Amino acid sequence: MTDIRFVRRKDIPEAVLGEGEIALLNPERGNYYGLSGTGLRIWTLLEKPTNLAQLCGQLQTEFATTPAECADDAREFVEALVSENLVEIIRE
Repeated sequence: MTDIRFVRRKDIPEAVLGEGEIALLNPERGNYYGLSGTGLRIWTLLEKPTNLAQLCGQLQTEFATTPAECADDAREFVEALVSENLVEIIRE
């Protein structure tokens, strides 16, 4: 069975905007994205290849969320990062 993991692209410039907030730049599209809170934590966790189960396991220890909510919200957010070409998919 294929394990699908996600990892953030190493070539995405980021800048700290303040306490707990960063901006990302997609150089290919010229778009900026602001991340804070849970979104910033997901971005941090995606520094290393991670599948959704691992991601939710970590998020549930840090945020008040149910397994179902975490799975849905994390999948939606990661899919948005993939569609914006900020995160890569690794299939093994």
